[in-house]
Amino acid sequence: MQELILWRKARQHLPADDETVLVELDHPVEVWIGWYDRQRKCWRDAGAGSPIDRPRVIAWAPMPRGMGAGWLEDGDD
Repeated sequence: MQELILWRKARQHLPADDETVLVELDHPVEVWIGWYDRQRKCWRDAGAGSPIDRPRVIAWAPMPRGMGAGWLEDGDD
């Protein structure tokens, strides 16, 4: 199975309120899971809930859907 991830520039577009997304940071280049807090106008780390420095967030993408719980076929380990 393949899935296409479409990245959006954080300066031009923001995700829906409290939508969990992939967040790309610069220096060092990393990908985290986070969300945008519109009330406080900051990006947040999904694990800790702590703010992510906004200048470091350069892009975001919707979370991949994955293959679901039934993706293992008979004989797969």
